[in-house]
Amino acid sequence: MEEEAEKILKLTKCRGVDVFGFSSLPDENISIVGIIAVLAKLIKEKFGSTTIINSQMGEKDTRNKLLSSELIDYEILSSRIYSTAEVSLLEFCEVFDRRKDVRSVRGIRYHEDKEIKETTPRYRKEEKCIFTRPDFDGLPLKLYKRRLEIPDEGLSSEIFFLPYFFIRGCPNKCAFCMYSLEPLVALNTPEKVVEDLIFLSEKYRTRFFYFLNTEINSTYQYAKNLAEEIIKNDLNIFWTDSATFNNMNRKLLELLKEAGAARLVFGLESASPRMLSYLHKPFTLSEAEKIIKETHHQKILVQLDIIMGFPYETEKDVNQTIIFLKRNKNYITDLNLSKFYLDGEFLELPERYNIRILKRKKGYKDWASRPFDEVKGLRWKERLKLTQKFFEKYEEFEKRYLRRTLSPHEMFFIASKLNLKRSLFLSGKLPEIKICIT
Repeated sequence: MEEEAEKILKLTKCRGVDVFGFSSLPDENISIVGIIAVLAKLIKEKFGSTTIINSQMGEKDTRNKLLSSELIDYEILSSRIYSTAEVSLLEFCEVFDRRKDVRSVRGIRYHEDKEIKETTPRYRKEEKCIFTRPDFDGLPLKLYKRRLEIPDEGLSSEIFFLPYFFIRGCPNKCAFCMYSLEPLVALNTPEKVVEDLIFLSEKYRTRFFYFLNTEINSTYQYAKNLAEEIIKNDLNIFWTDSATFNNMNRKLLELLKEAGAARLVFGLESASPRMLSYLHKPFTLSEAEKIIKETHHQKILVQLDIIMGFPYETEKDVNQTIIFLKRNKNYITDLNLSKFYLDGEFLELPERYNIRILKRKKGYKDWASRPFDEVKGLRWKERLKLTQKFFEKYEEFEKRYLRRTLSPHEMFFIASKLNLKRSLFLSGKLPEIKICIT
């Protein structure tokens, strides 16, 4: 691991830096912890007296070990609802720069006197609405570029995309989602979003953006205003984002397509009317089906989120979902399959959903680490087996009726070529796409 970490450090501008920060993904992949530990060790060995901070990541036991080892000096608390990491990070840097005691900063954790201490992340309402334009300077961005081509069709492009978000929270109250607890919605202004996109597009020379919002259409009017602002400024970009079936119609889809929508990812979760009601999903199946078809008609790729293993979900519910997917297979590009993970109202208000939360499994976080029993149904071990069975059924459907899941580079490549070769990409089996690092 140290050999690989050395390669990473050689590609990153490290010399003369006082504070190093790791922005880590949630730890479904336990190797992330090892990578951070090794990088932190090498940084301290190579660059001497440096301060290393890390974003909040997963299980407290793992995070505490990193802090106790003194490989990580401080942790910035990060939650999409309860804390705004950007505010704490800026405050940390300002206090550090003034050579004051950083332990006064809101929303941090650190190791002192053989224990882990934490400061409260209390933020004003306006601080929760802060949006920071990303900066990718110092990163080896060329490693993220791919050249894609279909030789037989004479199609080729270099694809490089950037992540960006401008919406916090969600107005919906889907029971499994963390936003069901506090559906705060903060929307960056369309004018500011367009200003950022122009800046990022010109600085990093890309037309491709991976939006990381809860949904592009948190409100109908906001999505309409944003699309019109992008069109007015003639950005000529391609983007993907999540979307909800409600607050959507043909007119808005036409605007989103003109504004550069390459793909929309809809949270269907299930096509069982019983489960949709239980989960508080804000749409009907007829509405979902209509929007799926219309999105496809607008030449926007359609990905559906499917979750299996909900409390009280039965094989009948899964079969209803598969029937729905079969009926609409010609309009769906691919699926994003996930096993249910206990969160949101299910976690905080289990009695409302007739479940009993069991002792949490230690170690890294995955879908099975928050066990529960159904008060009027299955025990956890039975639910585990059934969830795996359901997952395999969905996988079988996907392999038989849909094309393989596209990588982001492939998705943007296809979207950028749709006007040239629509029939090539929207029907039948995908042609072979060659991908190479530029």
